[in-house]
Amino acid sequence: MQQVKFGIGEVSAATYSLLRERAGLCAAVILAIAAGYTLLDLSGSAGGNGIASIAVSVFGQYMFTEQLLADRMPSPPPGRKYGALFIASLLSGLGVLLGAVLLVLPGIFLLARWLLASPFIVERGMGASEALKASWEATAKAWPGLFALILVAGAILIAAVIAIFVAAESWG
Repeated sequence: MQQVKFGIGEVSAATYSLLRERAGLCAAVILAIAAGYTLLDLSGSAGGNGIASIAVSVFGQYMFTEQLLADRMPSPPPGRKYGALFIASLLSGLGVLLGAVLLVLPGIFLLARWLLASPFIVERGMGASEALKASWEATAKAWPGLFALILVAGAILIAAVIAIFVAAESWG
């Protein structure tokens, strides 16, 4: 199977197009995940929440990715590989964490290079290491733009969190 290398323009355009086409699905998934985590937090049991939240995350991410890529899925679709998605997420998460410990930027670089692993697992039925490798190859020319996009999104997220804390302090 030939790998296609994507540039930041292709990745961004496809992402925005999918999100526009499936805005209702995106909103429903965001609300469902927020509700699920809220219920887990309110239940108060410390032991099972970690495992439950991992299961919710893996299942939710797989279903969401599958729905986003529904019109691109082969017929018949590959078997669902929840385990592969969990392992790929675990491996990439550990790599990104290690990279973040090494002055943050290496972690963002790894995140940019492994960003497409989930779609490769869902759409093509790849295993975890195969999907991480395919993502690495597919983002070879796009990683600088993805890196910048992650930096900008992270800065916006940090600014939003700071604004929420400042607003909460001023009201309290």
